[in-house]
Amino acid sequence: MNSNISEIEKNGSKNQSTEEQFPKLSIATYVWASILLFAIIVVMLNYIASRHYKRFDLTKEKYYTLSPKTINIIRNLSANIDITVFMSMTSNLIGDVKEILSRYKSFSPKIKVEYVDPDIDSARFELLQKKYGIRSGTLPDGREISEQVIVVSAGDRVKFITPGDMTEYDFGEDPYASSPTLKKFKAEEQITSAILSITEKEQTHICFTKGHGEWEIEKADKKGIGHIEEILKRDNFKVDSFSLQEKPKIPAACKLLVVAGLERPFSEKDASKIEIYVREGGNLLLFLDPVIDSGKFIPLGLEKVLAMGGIETKNAIVVENDESRLLPVSGVGMETFVTSDYGEHQITKPIEGIPSLFRIAIPLNSFNKEGVSAVALVKTSEKSWGETDLEKAGSGETPEKSQEDIPGPIVLGYAVQTQVSEETKMQKEDKENGEKGKDEEEKDKKKEKEARGRIVVFGDSDMLSQELFSQLTLANQELVVDSIAWLTERQSLISIPPKNPENVRLNLTNSQMNTILFWIFINMPAIVIACGIIIWWRRRK
Repeated sequence: MNSNISEIEKNGSKNQSTEEQFPKLSIATYVWASILLFAIIVVMLNYIASRHYKRFDLTKEKYYTLSPKTINIIRNLSANIDITVFMSMTSNLIGDVKEILSRYKSFSPKIKVEYVDPDIDSARFELLQKKYGIRSGTLPDGREISEQVIVVSAGDRVKFITPGDMTEYDFGEDPYASSPTLKKFKAEEQITSAILSITEKEQTHICFTKGHGEWEIEKADKKGIGHIEEILKRDNFKVDSFSLQEKPKIPAACKLLVVAGLERPFSEKDASKIEIYVREGGNLLLFLDPVIDSGKFIPLGLEKVLAMGGIETKNAIVVENDESRLLPVSGVGMETFVTSDYGEHQITKPIEGIPSLFRIAIPLNSFNKEGVSAVALVKTSEKSWGETDLEKAGSGETPEKSQEDIPGPIVLGYAVQTQVSEETKMQKEDKENGEKGKDEEEKDKKKEKEARGRIVVFGDSDMLSQELFSQLTLANQELVVDSIAWLTERQSLISIPPKNPENVRLNLTNSQMNTILFWIFINMPAIVIACGIIIWWRRRK
């Protein structure tokens, strides 16, 4: 019996030692498995992050967020774009430029960015200077730089962007202030424009009329719209102006004809040239004004042209009586107002909720016409009206609505799409019959069938002034530029307002960034692993 008891005790001690060893092995396995699992999770998260890249803009004004138009352009790039930034790492712009360009790269693998610091990599800087033709502080186009420039290139086509192109500073009362305030940041506007310029093969030709008191595209004074020419050229448009009296017909090369206001009516001969141009599929942009002689409204001379799009003007001045739309400025009357009451159209979709300012506008109206589609772009409030009494409108006193006036809301702009007339198509076919083979005739018929003219008309031209274009709180620039984009069928045309630099940011040096990265990716994982090893070692003992 004693021998049996001792045998049981012996077996029990063996089982106990086995049980003691088993948990120890399980703990060790658990620790190493946890470390391995943690490493796998880290690798998987990094892999997923690399495949699904997402950045967040936490600034109040979305300072670094790219506009939908820019995103559309860079997502549809057909060529590789190289962006070389010649800028010192101590520059006050380098942080903003890096952040903006990182967002360009995130939307397209075709964009490659290189940073060259002239202070650090002087050899590389000199090499690229020779490649792009940058002579010690002077660009090929003659602009001066202080070794800071962004070069955007695609093959042999190159575009330069200087810090002056991207920024606008406020010097206050001292024009020589050493530390001016950054007023506008236009990097996205300039970079996207540069990409457009070097990737589009042909320039779209826009023609402006003159000779009737129109705003002059070549000037930058009170009656000049040189700022619009600058915007259009920046977006790779070819801009020209001419008098219709000097041309037998409007050149076919003109993709868009613009009448930017008028002080004198168009002659019947000049108006007929515009009619023919539209009938043949030309696009037309009109900014109209009331034409007054001897205290009376007189015809603009463009009535037949407007009728082609089912549009007519009214002899009145638009007056707004909604106090929320009037300007709180002394001396500004009810004929100057803002409105954000837009219609549903491609032109107005990007500016929903942003007001545009109009001044001394004339009412527009539409009527049914076969083959014509007209959409109201912008209108006034129900409290507005069209003042038909010029004497009352110009008296300087607050006008009162009468029975003769036109009730609101009043439409200030229309977008029209018209089919090319059958008569014009038949004339072209008759003219070309016998001169071409059947295949060519079929192609021409198909082309004429698909061709259509587009018209945008506004009852105001003061909306073009540089004063209104420069107002960040107004959508005048976007309304005009988006109209041109729709008329020329270039939806990629950019209308990107400058960013307001008023935001709160945490500026870190490279050393501070490296310290943060070291703690996140090295120290913290190392501490977790060390804790796991210590726990395992203590339990093992």
